[in-house]
Amino acid sequence: MRQNIIVLSPARKNATRVIQHEYVHFLLANHEDFVYPPWYHEGFAEFLGTAALEDQDVEIGAPPGGLWGFRMATWVPLEELLATKDRTNVSVATLYGQSWAFVHYLNFGRDGKGNATRELTTFFRARERGRSVEDAVESAFGMSVDQLDADLQKYVKKRRFSSLVAGIEHFDLGASPTLRTLSRGEIATALGELSLLRGRPELGFQYFQDALAVEPASSRARLGLANAHVLARRWTDAEAEYGALLEAIPDDAVAHLDYANFLHWQAREVTDEAERAQLARRARSHYVKSWKLDDSIPETYAGYGATFLLEGQPTEKGLKTLRHAHQMLPSSVDICIDLALAYHTLGRSEDARRLLIATVGYIHDEARRKEVEAVLVKTGGVPGGEASGT
Repeated sequence: MRQNIIVLSPARKNATRVIQHEYVHFLLANHEDFVYPPWYHEGFAEFLGTAALEDQDVEIGAPPGGLWGFRMATWVPLEELLATKDRTNVSVATLYGQSWAFVHYLNFGRDGKGNATRELTTFFRARERGRSVEDAVESAFGMSVDQLDADLQKYVKKRRFSSLVAGIEHFDLGASPTLRTLSRGEIATALGELSLLRGRPELGFQYFQDALAVEPASSRARLGLANAHVLARRWTDAEAEYGALLEAIPDDAVAHLDYANFLHWQAREVTDEAERAQLARRARSHYVKSWKLDDSIPETYAGYGATFLLEGQPTEKGLKTLRHAHQMLPSSVDICIDLALAYHTLGRSEDARRLLIATVGYIHDEARRKEVEAVLVKTGGVPGGEASGT
């Protein structure tokens, strides 16, 4: 929830296209206007994933390398593709290739007729209102879904596909990223944090110790040690490390956040109701300190709200901050799950199911998808089903 990490294989010569593809997913998943379906996630990510800069020109729309394999695959009716909300319903080749073809067709395949942005907006809004794919296509594109399907099939049989080449001066690039060489301590700390994300606290502990050996004053590495203790369930060591850190850096928002998460973790583990309530209150106090120091971290609000999901706690008091966290970072699966559980507990199971079904649509990781589907079943939903409409 705090940062995006890209891990590259040293064997890969050029990962630009993969990075661009995944970054488009990130942008779409955090776009407030729509919850985009799987076909648009993959089609638009493939469409922009091949964007290339050469000299001072940008090319957009070049076909992806796997296009020819997609042409050999079984064609899925467009109505079925546009209706799917679960990426497991169609093959990967079809989802990527046919979705790319549809996005490319809308932008380049109609001889200047139509407006892809306006038409897609109309289509997505119609679907959100519960209208069928057939009705949504009619209202957005002015033709039946069967006719649109026939036009698309004719389009993909072309030998060449158009692309757009424009000077870089036509694009609003915004602020340029800052590139710098990391120190040895920073590299070790980053590897330690990655190890914790992979559930390997002992390896992380070694990396953090390596970082402190060359940069003894690194508060980030010390915080990593404390977090490694938590993941390894060495709670006494974690408490001591956090205590020393908060005394040394009392105005560090992340230190307060991690300590709050530690207290929250303990609250989930204890069986005594009074002890659980006390730990929850302590956790909330540090979540509040964290967001007062830095109000830009979604995890802080999510953690605060999630403490009210603990047994015996008033769930309604956590809803506001959970919704705020979701507005800040709609793509976070953890936030979506906690918000859905809050909705369900408060009797708003339809809201919970709608949120979870939308979340399943853009998850690539199989384990995470199953986790969301388990919560969906708990709220009375059916994996692969629709919250409303058809």
